[in-house]
Amino acid sequence: MKTKILICLIAVSFIANAQTANGNIEIYVGDLINNAPGSSGNDYKVPTTVQLITWNTIIDFLLADNLASARTTANGLNYQVTEFTDTTMSPNQVFYILEEQSPKSNYWGAYVFSKTPKRGNLVIQAPHIKNDTNTGKQAVYCFKNNMARSLFISGTHRCNNSSSSSCSGTTTICNSGSEAYRVSDLAHNTNSVFQKTTENMFTYFPESVFIQLHGFSWSSGDPYVIMSNGTRETPAIDYATLIKDALLVEDNSLTFELSHINTSWNTLIGFTNTQGRLINYSVDNCVSSAEGTTGRFIHIEQELTKLRANSTAWQKMSNTLASVFIEDGDGDGVATGSDSDDNDACDPEPYYANCGVCDVIITKDNFDSADGTDLGNWNDGGNNAFKSEINSLGDKSIRLKHGIETGNTNPDVDPQSSIFTNLLNLSAYSQLKIEFSFFPPTTDGYENSDDFLLEISTDGGINYTVFKSWVAGTDFNLGFRYFDSVLVTGFTFTSNTVIRIRSHANDDLDRVYIDNIVIKGCNDSGLSTADFNLEQTVKIFPNPSSGQFTIKGNDILEVTIFNLLGEEVSTYKNTYNKSSLPLNLEKEISGIYFLNIKTSASIISKKVIRL
Repeated sequence: MKTKILICLIAVSFIANAQTANGNIEIYVGDLINNAPGSSGNDYKVPTTVQLITWNTIIDFLLADNLASARTTANGLNYQVTEFTDTTMSPNQVFYILEEQSPKSNYWGAYVFSKTPKRGNLVIQAPHIKNDTNTGKQAVYCFKNNMARSLFISGTHRCNNSSSSSCSGTTTICNSGSEAYRVSDLAHNTNSVFQKTTENMFTYFPESVFIQLHGFSWSSGDPYVIMSNGTRETPAIDYATLIKDALLVEDNSLTFELSHINTSWNTLIGFTNTQGRLINYSVDNCVSSAEGTTGRFIHIEQELTKLRANSTAWQKMSNTLASVFIEDGDGDGVATGSDSDDNDACDPEPYYANCGVCDVIITKDNFDSADGTDLGNWNDGGNNAFKSEINSLGDKSIRLKHGIETGNTNPDVDPQSSIFTNLLNLSAYSQLKIEFSFFPPTTDGYENSDDFLLEISTDGGINYTVFKSWVAGTDFNLGFRYFDSVLVTGFTFTSNTVIRIRSHANDDLDRVYIDNIVIKGCNDSGLSTADFNLEQTVKIFPNPSSGQFTIKGNDILEVTIFNLLGEEVSTYKNTYNKSSLPLNLEKEISGIYFLNIKTSASIISKKVIRL
């Protein structure tokens, strides 16, 4: 017994009350797995709506590298952020572990983030650490050896809480007969921090791919590996097939079933997995299987002896992931290929979160809470903005419409069709970056020349200045989703700053849906307004599209198109110096494509989605 205690002390050293530890992260997280409650006891507690909102704030702080605020906020949920230095790695590597404090009361799991990931697009999840033998420890092993972006580990056995999940699907795992999934089964419950953190990472890192490790009881005649992207569809990048091919290099005795290849295979294909539904844009993550696939979710069921038994078996999956996910030198989530030099976190996405220029998240709202009046950091400007379940990226969005029923038909003075922020203390920032998505519907949509506005007030909302407008027919077309980013300059921001988005139309049926608004503060170095404006003057529409795009902008010399593998698809030369260029991707497969748009001043990077 004394020998065991000595080994443990050598393996992990913890500095009391400092939320700092060092040693081997496999041992540290392995202990969390070993000590997780089993299949009974009702230890797992379902988070409340308020707790999920708080959790969302914690993740936002962590992703913005605001460790102090993350720790302060986490403490209110009995969680802490442990800064863990793995001293077994050369050079030593630092990880942030969001884990529950003792004594535990919620058992929501542990969430680990690499401070300097080498594979910034790789997220590894293990939702069934107790039932699917060794998948939790296999996940930690793969995470560490690949320096993936993050790792999610559940907090209990999937059957721990006897209450049923409201999400669709049944299982015989927890009982001799078929029954609904349990609320503690984090792969089948949308009301969990596991789901919320998936949503955050999926949205924050647009190239992220989620590998979810599972295990099953193998019988003669079964394949050794069953993989699914959550649908029957083949994505633009078929990670399941790439993983299969790489696993065969590690062990050529393995046999496989892939649900999108053998469409008659129906066992353990993960179609009811709520993280998969989220990542594949299901209309309802809780009850509806996805019809299309992003390719960014891979559900892997594994036989025990060949892949899960011990570290020798785990190495097969670890090596496979290293082969499929190329090391990312700059941590922007895009590896060599589509990232031209893999040495600049602002390439290929000029305003990627890791650029470190406008990376202080001030507010972030997706409006998905169940409370119809809860607008997060925003407020209804009157009675014509409300939460809608249609045309949203998640569960809900904000619908704005012109409100002539208020008796005021002048869109220039009618504030009823608007949302505005709480008072924001922005005195520390000289510039802001505001990111959001909007969808103008074809039915009850804007007419040409109708617009909506971004307005800034520095006196608590008494007076507003229009900073930018989006005009129908010029800046957007109806029926397409847009993602925009605005650099706000020219203001002396105060502690009483208010930001407003207002519909500026003449008809009560003129509507636009706003979603996923993020306000970021820029640090003292600022962002080159000239560079930002140059990027913003080049517009691509419609985007997404079934294949036909139009590129508008001045001084465009050449457009080169790359797929996600970094392979050049085609090049368009603007021989006659046109300000509008057609782009045809109809012959290409569905997926994401990067455009390098060359001007006389620089090269602008854009992203399009071929549906």
